Amino acid sequence: MSDLLTKWSHQTVSVSHTTTAWDDNGIAITSTAESYTALVQYTNRAVINAQGKSVASNCQILFASGTAIDIDDILVLPDGSSPTIISIENTVDFDGTEEYVKVYT
Repeated sequence: MSDLLTKWSHQTVSVSHTTTAWDDNGIAITSTAESYTALVQYTNRAVINAQGKSVASNCQILFASGTAIDIDDILVLPDGSSPTIISIENTVDFDGTEEYVKVYT
C-alpha cells in the first residue's frame, strides 16, 4: 500500500506543528510550516473524536508512514482550507509495519 500511496500522492499539505508554548491570548504557538506530499480525499465518514463522540469527517488525508502529525497541529490543504484534526490513525500492514498515517478532519 505504501508504494501505491507514493505513486498517487500528488497534493501538498502544509503542517504547522504546535509547541508547548502559548501566546498572551492562550493560542498555541506553532513551528514553521512543513510541506508534505499526501493524498487528500474529500468524502464523508463517521469518526470517533478525542472525546469519544461520533462526529462527521468530510476530509481524510493519507501521509507516508513515519510522518509525525499531532492532534493539535494546523493543516493547510491544497484548496487553502485549514480544517481541525478530528482523529489520527497509524495504519499497519499484516506484518506490523506502518503503511501510512491517516488524518481525519
